[in-house]
Amino acid sequence: MNQRLGVLLAAVALSVFKISVASADSPAEIRQVQLMPDVPSPFQVPDWKQTAIGLDNLVFNTSLTGEYLPLLHLLKDKDQNVFAFGIPDYVGDLREADGRGSGITCMGAVWAATLVGIDKSRGDEDYAKLCGAFFDPRPNLQMFGNKLAAADPEKTFWYTIFPNIIAASIAERYPSETQLSEMVHQAAISWTKATTALADPSKDDAANYDHTGFNFDTMQPVDNGHWKEPDAGAGVAWLEYAAYNRWHDPAFLKAADECMRYLDQRPADQGPWYEVLMPFGAQTAVRMNAELGRHYDTSKIINWCFDLSAARPDWKVNTDRWEDVDAAGLVGGTDRCEQRGNKVGGYGFAMNTFCWAWALVPIARYDPRYAHDIGKWMLNAASAARLYYPEYHPRDRQTSADWQGDPNHYIAYEGLKYRWDDPNQPLLSTGDPLHEHWGPHTDYGLYGSVFVGVYGAIISRTNVPEILRLDLLATDSCHPKAYPSFLYFNPLKTNQNVTLDAGSTPCDLYDAVSGTFLNRHCIGSTSFSISTGTARVIILTPSDGTLSYKDGKTYLNDIVIDYRRGTESK
Repeated sequence: MNQRLGVLLAAVALSVFKISVASADSPAEIRQVQLMPDVPSPFQVPDWKQTAIGLDNLVFNTSLTGEYLPLLHLLKDKDQNVFAFGIPDYVGDLREADGRGSGITCMGAVWAATLVGIDKSRGDEDYAKLCGAFFDPRPNLQMFGNKLAAADPEKTFWYTIFPNIIAASIAERYPSETQLSEMVHQAAISWTKATTALADPSKDDAANYDHTGFNFDTMQPVDNGHWKEPDAGAGVAWLEYAAYNRWHDPAFLKAADECMRYLDQRPADQGPWYEVLMPFGAQTAVRMNAELGRHYDTSKIINWCFDLSAARPDWKVNTDRWEDVDAAGLVGGTDRCEQRGNKVGGYGFAMNTFCWAWALVPIARYDPRYAHDIGKWMLNAASAARLYYPEYHPRDRQTSADWQGDPNHYIAYEGLKYRWDDPNQPLLSTGDPLHEHWGPHTDYGLYGSVFVGVYGAIISRTNVPEILRLDLLATDSCHPKAYPSFLYFNPLKTNQNVTLDAGSTPCDLYDAVSGTFLNRHCIGSTSFSISTGTARVIILTPSDGTLSYKDGKTYLNDIVIDYRRGTESK
């Protein structure tokens, strides 16, 4: 850490212009990331955007023929009007005879395609509008569910909250879909009511989401006696804060704070991560601190997203080498292997691995102290996530190699196992259906594959193969106006020069990590230096901008460029 800090200070001393505030440059660590390699081996980052575009073309092509094809099913009423669409959770998943799919998979496909620039409101069908079919209009619910017009929040939190997060994200990107936006607005109101019901006056109105679900008929929490999903508070915090930023209703902000106080008061050794919601609470904590001056414990909450979970004790972000490849960065189960005496092993899931980036990568713009570790983690994950795809394994190391409907390998397996079921189990691309014998005919998990658009939107290559460009705005929803912002991390043993396209209008390169303007009046191809083992958060700002400072922040033309520095240094 001292070496990294020294490099940053040296960069500040050599810069043309700098802005400073006490402790703004102090790195913040994500513990598990410290255990990951600087450069994974073998290192190979696919063209994730092309994978996402190819998957969209495959999934939404109704003219395909062959086993289990087409994957998309259009649901029509008696007058042959399309009212919904279905995508199976797995290839060959025939559990719904009429082709109905889950909200997570169907809306996830629309969201991820949108992220890579595909307008899903245009074409033969308006798929953005059709996402409204997952809205449950019953007066006591008024929210999205994982089934058509059916939400089940009393059975499980995450299967309801996550579809609402996806729907809210889609609605913001399609402002002309006013009906969809109104549904999202109503859903935020419903979860505000639940949060109020769960608020504990004796704990500063912290909303206790340490339950399995919530019954909106009785307005009481539900516990099934088998498991709890306490990261529901993280997901609802994101929903409420996003709603506040869209509609500016103070009731939404109050609910977001009640959820965040619940997370803030929770003991550090009681990590609430259950499924996919925890990172959304981490992003919300960082944003509320940056934008509103809150003081939530971001270090604790972000580390919960990586450390072994207390709510699901065999889950964490992997840091190990599996067989002969680095698999650090994959998200899923690991601890069961240790309980069985294996030193390494686990079960990583494509959906969680992709969605972790959706929520966590934008954090680096609001708090650049995390830029180094987010950059290092994403370098590992961007390479290791390829192992979910069949092309990276021989036929005997995957469980559904016989299916021929995806010759270009755009669909991922549900997950990747290593010594998970057996101490001698080799690295295996697989899933739950065939192993558990519960329905679908392959282990190709569309419910996870559709989120590849998250990687496709965030990750780009640079002139230095080991240095990725991470787009910090790509998946950030309901944020205020911002200039193009990118994270770069240099894992190499030498300093590097990275090139970028500054566009046709003169701009300056501001680095929010060091608080310096690196280059001025840039047009077209330009470059900047990045020292070994450091990260930069590059913001492309107008060259003719006016700097100002307020509430601990730096603005350029009244748009924040630095959330942690609010005075010009002498």
